[in-house]
Amino acid sequence: MDMIAISDLLLSHFNKLPPQLKFAASYVLEHPRDVALLSMRSQARSAGVSHSTMMRLAEWLGLEGYEALRVIYANNLRYLPETEGDVSPIQPPAYRARLMANHVAASLSQLDNQRSAEQQSAAAALLQDAREIWCVGSCLEKVVADCLAQTLAERELSAQSFDAGDESAVSQLRENRTGLALLAVGLHSGDCPTVRLATLASRSGAKVIAVTNYEKSALARIADETVLVEAPIPSTFPSMVPAIAAVEMIAARL
Repeated sequence: MDMIAISDLLLSHFNKLPPQLKFAASYVLEHPRDVALLSMRSQARSAGVSHSTMMRLAEWLGLEGYEALRVIYANNLRYLPETEGDVSPIQPPAYRARLMANHVAASLSQLDNQRSAEQQSAAAALLQDAREIWCVGSCLEKVVADCLAQTLAERELSAQSFDAGDESAVSQLRENRTGLALLAVGLHSGDCPTVRLATLASRSGAKVIAVTNYEKSALARIADETVLVEAPIPSTFPSMVPAIAAVEMIAARL
């Protein structure tokens, strides 16, 4: 078995893998140079799984052990991209697109489980009771906020979107905002403008809903309700598709 065959096998079966094997497979697909150069235990730590999971992945591929997988990648080291943005003969743009599609599909599938459904219902209940709804985010996350605000406005709800760094929004939150529900999209734990706005909203009496990929994030700690979104590992850029799907599912529950 060669590297191309391994990549094709992982990509074609990615969505059928158990959760822990998905993490391991994602690491192998995203970090081929590390597979060639680093120890199995080091790779397992980076992937967020046990070293036995890395061994199970190698066995799933039909190899005798993880060392056999590492040797295959080491023999192809000269073909591997040195940085994430480089293109190699064995990782053309079409490969990256397929990898992104698999990650997005896996993330979307998590929105249909019972825990996510309960989170969405709780968020929808807060929006339903609000007299006014703000949807906020920064950078790419603003696209998610815009999508929800437009969807709610078309259903004749009082909703608008703000960039998290908008000073006019900050000024308005210095007044009492009881009756306001603020849905904040923050897929990066260090997204300071969004956390700042959510904090001000909470202090002003507003209800805060967090759409985030980390349940212990600063944004989630502020929020009255949290909707967790599994953010795909980016092969070229971060995808907002799962977050957009999450807020659309919240809107569908109103």
